[in-house]
Amino acid sequence: MTWPALGTLQSPKAELRVRLSAGLCAMICLFWSRAPQFRNEVSSFAIWEQSFGIPVKNLLTLEYPREAMEIAGIGSMSGMCREVRNILVVSETFLGGGLETQLVGQARYLAGRGVRMHLATASSRNPLADEVFASSLYDLSMNRGPEDVRDMVARLGAFVDEHEVDVVHAHPFLSLLIGMIVAHQKRLPLVATLHGPASVSVGDDTIFDLLFQKALLPEASLQFAVSEEVVFLAKSMGDCDPEVLPNAVDVPSRPAPAPDPGLPWLWAGRLDSFKLPGLRCLIAEVLRRKSHALHIYGDGPATDELRQYLSQADPEGRWIAMGGWDDRLAEHMANYSLVAGMGRVLLEGAAASRPCMLVGYDGIKGLLTPKEMAEAARWNFSGRGLLNEGSEELDQQLRALQHQPERFMLYDWVRTHRSAAAIWETYLSRLQSLKPFSSKLVDDLTKCLLFAGTSGVSVWSDYRMFRVLRNLLKARTRQAS
Repeated sequence: MTWPALGTLQSPKAELRVRLSAGLCAMICLFWSRAPQFRNEVSSFAIWEQSFGIPVKNLLTLEYPREAMEIAGIGSMSGMCREVRNILVVSETFLGGGLETQLVGQARYLAGRGVRMHLATASSRNPLADEVFASSLYDLSMNRGPEDVRDMVARLGAFVDEHEVDVVHAHPFLSLLIGMIVAHQKRLPLVATLHGPASVSVGDDTIFDLLFQKALLPEASLQFAVSEEVVFLAKSMGDCDPEVLPNAVDVPSRPAPAPDPGLPWLWAGRLDSFKLPGLRCLIAEVLRRKSHALHIYGDGPATDELRQYLSQADPEGRWIAMGGWDDRLAEHMANYSLVAGMGRVLLEGAAASRPCMLVGYDGIKGLLTPKEMAEAARWNFSGRGLLNEGSEELDQQLRALQHQPERFMLYDWVRTHRSAAAIWETYLSRLQSLKPFSSKLVDDLTKCLLFAGTSGVSVWSDYRMFRVLRNLLKARTRQAS
């Protein structure tokens, strides 16, 4: 007998035969992936070939028909029958910021474990991405008309096939929707990471709101959030239970020597309109104290605005210097006596045995002790939930740092709670045997994209398409009840 393709079964008996053989195939495959030593016992499969006409070599290379697995009701082979070796990361942007540095660290660590990460982004080509990802797709049209979105999804589907992708991992924002479509169409597991409050949709009148709350939250194969705050917000918007997957950094096996207290201070982060108010507060304190120079590392849409501000605040450039974006900032920590900012840069400073000053969106939150580090972690070191420190309080903390520097050493905390090795090993273990992502609402979206034809309206702002999707969802809900 030869293995029938989907749709060629002539009778219920034939379908049952395929179901049984596909189920047996799945059990052997699962055992195969869990017991490598069994792979040498090729003769054990002779009865399989005699009974079902399936060549042993097909089992050895895991190249048996996907259709039979679907008929058996088992789903995609990717999560069931082999270890995860290729991950497609879909991220709307890949510029300078915390999300990008997290992905770079993740890609480097996983590469050492034999897992390849592939990038798909709407951003332009990036030398750092070319260096750390196994392959990349740039300049994707994520916010265009239906024809462009269809073409992009088809391109991503071909990319998935070419690189034998096992899991789709989507990050904010529109890339969450694109990741859902690709994972659904290719019958792959979908992992989603929410990076902050802004990535949690709280509206109810856009396609993004609808898909986020009614498809991504309840149906994603696995959901991560970077902090307890984001987990709480996500639960408020849908039926979900995200796991905290915090930022991770490489931590040396031994702490670095304590810094020379006379070295400059460092601030690093993405320069945008949200971070500028807090950074200006730090600049004002540096100019008031005139004890340490401040070197600013970063880039972004507010770079020119900051330069203009500094031309008036420190016209001679004696106390403040701008260093641009540096992909290897952690390697330069030894040149500084204090690290300031929010998010990941504080972890890198802690790993380098540097005291850390949390500078939030709206002001300076102060120097961090291990206890305060743990508290700030609830909000992913953004400064939310914490009071601003005035000049007097800041002076007191800096005097304490001078006399009791050990109070502000965070190496032990970051090694225990944010070590890249521990966090990415946990991540890998959670990817094994995930179920493929499937969503009727996403299926409705793909049909809407098809029937929208060549409309020039951006898909995600098409209110008519939103109403169609919402009505289809309401109709299914009524039928289910």
